[in-house]
This record gives sequence, C-alpha cells and structure tokens, in this order.
Amino acid sequence: MKTAIYATLLHSISTDAKPQHSKCPAGENSWCFYQSAIANGEKPNNHKLNVGTPINEKFLPKILPIYQRLASNELLERCIRCGTQNANESLHSMIWAKCPKEIFVNKRRVKRAVTEAVCEYNKGTVRTIVETQKALGVATGGSTKQLATILDCQNKNLENVVKMPVISWLLNLLKEQYIKKSY
Repeated sequence: MKTAIYATLLHSISTDAKPQHSKCPAGENSWCFYQSAIANGEKPNNHKLNVGTPINEKFLPKILPIYQRLASNELLERCIRCGTQNANESLHSMIWAKCPKEIFVNKRRVKRAVTEAVCEYNKGTVRTIVETQKALGVATGGSTKQLATILDCQNKNLENVVKMPVISWLLNLLKEQYIKKSY
C-alpha cells in the first residue's frame, strides 16, 4: 500500500526529461501509461499527453510530508480491516468502490464516481439508475431494477438479507443474466 501511495506522487511529478515510474505497477494492464508501454514493448508516449501538467518538483518538499503521513504505519493499520479509517464512512466507501484508492485515475473518472455515489447515497441506487436512464432515453429493464434494489439493501447495511441462501442465489442468477445480456 505504501508503494501505491508513493507511486501516485512520483507519477505526478514525472516528465519526459525525468521519468519517475519505479513505484508504479508494472505490466500490460498497469494504470501507469509508462509501465504499460514498456510491458507491451512500446516506446512510452509523451508525459504531457498522459500526465497533463506535472507537479513541479520544487513543490515536492511541501507535498512529501502529506504523503508520508498517508503512508504512515499508524494510519495504514487503521485501514487494514475495511480499507477505510472509519467503518462509518459510507459515502466515502461508495465513492471508492466506484473509483478505488489503490489505482491512479484521471479527474473525469473521480468526478463521475463522486457524482454517482452522491446520487445513490441521497436517492438510492434504484432511483438513480431509473432517472439516469430516463434522462438518456434508455428503458430500464426488470433485472436492472432488481439488481439496484439488492444494491440498495447492501448500502443500507442489510447484509443479513443478502446472506440468506435464497437471496444469494437470486443475486448470482441476476448477475449471470446481466453478464449474458451485456455480451
């Protein structure tokens, strides 16, 4: 986790003249364009295109203490159990379920995750999906409403209902149907 925390900082200060991607995850499916390109045997693209405006290295002494606190053992130990410092951070957990903290994503994806989570938190998953699809001119199917209802139950901490064998079976069946219809 510490490596992932520092990876976001180093990735953000990287330039073509001084690439700093040693802590970014390697591999073809890496969120880091640089590591992904290397894994695919390609030359990495221009940093301006992928990083945008990098953080100027002269600000590193001001930013580094914040990252050091984020990566402290004390803080990370509190996150081990649920991936959060506080089990009651329900809105935050909804946001991070849509946009995980462990990977670096662009601003657009973060905004989308926050918007969806706030709507679902305030209105519920069913109403959010129905209203969104209506605004887009898309019909909402029965399976979609059923899955959204189950998600609403989970978000309202009704995990005991979802753990019931019948509900669990139904949830798996609905997921399978959804996946089949998606392809």
